[in-house]
Amino acid sequence: LSWHELHSYELNNYHYSAVIDACARTSSWKKALELFTVMAPSELELSVVTFNATMSACQKAGEWQQALYLFGEVTQSNVELDQFSFSAAISACEKAAEWEKASWIYTIMQRSKVKSNTITLNAAISAFEKGGKWENALQLCNVVSQSKVELDLISFNAAISACGKGGEWERALQLFSVMARDNVDHGAITLGALVSACEKSGKWGEAVQLFKDFVLSEIVLNVVVYNTTISACEKGDNWEKALHLFGAMSVLG
Repeated sequence: LSWHELHSYELNNYHYSAVIDACARTSSWKKALELFTVMAPSELELSVVTFNATMSACQKAGEWQQALYLFGEVTQSNVELDQFSFSAAISACEKAAEWEKASWIYTIMQRSKVKSNTITLNAAISAFEKGGKWENALQLCNVVSQSKVELDLISFNAAISACGKGGEWERALQLFSVMARDNVDHGAITLGALVSACEKSGKWGEAVQLFKDFVLSEIVLNVVVYNTTISACEKGDNWEKALHLFGAMSVLG
């Protein structure tokens, strides 16, 4: 339908929400945002469903700036945001490495007494990880451990990576111990983050030991893990171990 044809009908919230949702499914974020903008000053009452659909359209298109602008505008309205609203906004921050905005939105979420879920927490922890804020990532993990929300593989991998970037290799290992305690499955990505944390801190011995432990556990390792372990050996001036790992990696192809 054209805009002229649309305006010839008496539209309500349901119509707008349905069309915006269709735009979100086809990545037509500009149309979704335009429709939402038309609704805002009209007599139609904005709903959280319409807002979420518009946020989803912007997020899926990678338009994080538009998504965050939209979130800021809606916080000034009477729309009661829900779990999806906050998750979408924090995910937008995570993709843009905007950890400060992610923290701000998470704080608003807590004040609004909207319960967080694993998706929301993963986005927030990942935002802190990309911003190199390991303290914030760990603090959030500690808060979550006291709630009913369960951390998953993505949560731990992001937090371990954040510790690695901050040179906190011991805290990274502590998180790995918590993973084992909580029976959270792990693989090559987790090992890569752990070895990287040790390598960046100059702990080549610990990096090699981790590598050996994972080999014994029969986890399939990737090139990144080998390269990081080799780099750790190089920094530790252990060229023999580095050559041995390089040979093993060559055999794997």
